[in-house]
Amino acid sequence: MKILEFPLSRITFSFVFGVLFSRFVEMKPAFSWTFLIGSFFIFLIIFFLSNKNKIPKNYFGIAVFVLSFLIGITTVGIHNQKFNPNNYSNQVKDFNRENTIEVVLRERLKSSAFSERFVALVKQVDSQESSGKILVNIYKDSLKYAFGIGQHLQFSTKIIPHKKPNNPDQFDYGKYLTNKSILAQVYVAPNELKIGTIVQKDIWYYSDLLRNKIKNRLEKNHFGKEELAVAMALLLGQQQEISSEIIQDYQLSGAVHILSVSGL
Repeated sequence: MKILEFPLSRITFSFVFGVLFSRFVEMKPAFSWTFLIGSFFIFLIIFFLSNKNKIPKNYFGIAVFVLSFLIGITTVGIHNQKFNPNNYSNQVKDFNRENTIEVVLRERLKSSAFSERFVALVKQVDSQESSGKILVNIYKDSLKYAFGIGQHLQFSTKIIPHKKPNNPDQFDYGKYLTNKSILAQVYVAPNELKIGTIVQKDIWYYSDLLRNKIKNRLEKNHFGKEELAVAMALLLGQQQEISSEIIQDYQLSGAVHILSVSGL
C-alpha cells in the first residue's frame, strides 16, 4: 500500500491502533499519562542520540510509533466518563435508593411504546454539582406536555446502571449506550417532574428549533403521517416517527442507509 510509505500515515495508524486497543483494555488516565510522559522523555533521548548517529535511525521510528500509540490510549482515557470523579455514576453510592436529579435535555430519541426518551446532561445529584450524560425515560401515561431540547428538569428516582443481556449473543444495548458515554438511565412519571423556567439555548437548542420549523412546514403541506416521517428521515436523519414496518421494508430492499445518510 502506497499510503503506508508516508510517515504521517503510519503515525496515524499507530494512533488509531491505540484508540482501538483502549476499547478492549481500559486504562486509568493516571497510568496512561505516566506511560505517555515516560515515553515522551525516552523519545527525546532517542531523538538526540539518533541525530548524533550513536544509535540506529530505526529506534527513532519505533519511539515515534510508541508515542503515537500511547497518545491514542490517553485520549480515550481522558474522555472516558467512568474515570471522571464528577460523573454522577461515581458520585452515587447506593443505586437502590432514590436521588434528586437535575438535568438538561440534550437530544430526543425514538420513543418506545410506553415512554418518551431523551439524552440529558446531568447538572446536579442531591444538590451536588455533577456531570455526564444519562438516558431519561418519561412515561407517556398522562403526559400532556411536549418537552423541548434545552429544558431543565428536576425529579427524584433511582438511577439504573446498564445491565448485561440475559441471553448469549443478544444485542448489548447497555454497551452501545456506554460507548456513547451514557452510563445509566432513569424512569420518571410526568407528575414527578419539576420543569425549570430557564431554557439552555445552545447549538442543540437551535438545531432542534430548526428541525421543528421544517417539520411544521411539511405538516402545512398536508403530508401524511408516514410520508412526513420518511421526509424527516431523508432531510434531517430523524427516524423517531418512522414505524418499524417501514424501516423493515427499507431494510429488506437494502436502502435503509439513505434514511440516515441523507439526513446528514
